[in-house]
Amino acid sequence: MTVIDFRTEPAMAGARVPSPTATPPAAPSGMLPLSLFGVPLGLAGLGAGWSAARATLGAPSWPEEVLYGAASAIWLVLTTIYLLRGLRQKGAFRADLTHQFAGPFASFIPLVGSCSQPTTANTFPC
Repeated sequence: MTVIDFRTEPAMAGARVPSPTATPPAAPSGMLPLSLFGVPLGLAGLGAGWSAARATLGAPSWPEEVLYGAASAIWLVLTTIYLLRGLRQKGAFRADLTHQFAGPFASFIPLVGSCSQPTTANTFPC
C-alpha cells in the first residue's frame, strides 16, 4: 500500500506553490508602500469613533487620546521615511502618483494628518 502525502503535491499538474519565505512586492518606485498610510488612518478613525462614544455614552477620554496619539506618531514616522526615501530617488514621487493601484493611496497622507487631530476630527468626519 502506498501512502501519498497530498500536502506536498500541487493540486494541478504544473501548478506553482508559493514559497513560504516569499516577500511581498515592493512599491512601484521601490519606496515605502503608500498603502501603509491606511494604518494611521484606521487608528484616527477609531479615535473619532471613540470621541463620538465619549460624547454620547460618557466613555472615558483616555482611549481617544491614545488612538489619536498613536495615529499621529505612526503618520509622522511613515511620512518622514517616505519623504526621505523620495528625495533620494529621482522620479519616485511621480512613479507612485501615476501608478494605477498605488496612486490613490497617496491621498491618505494629508487625510491622516487632518483626521488625527481631535479638533478637526470633531468638525470633519473621517
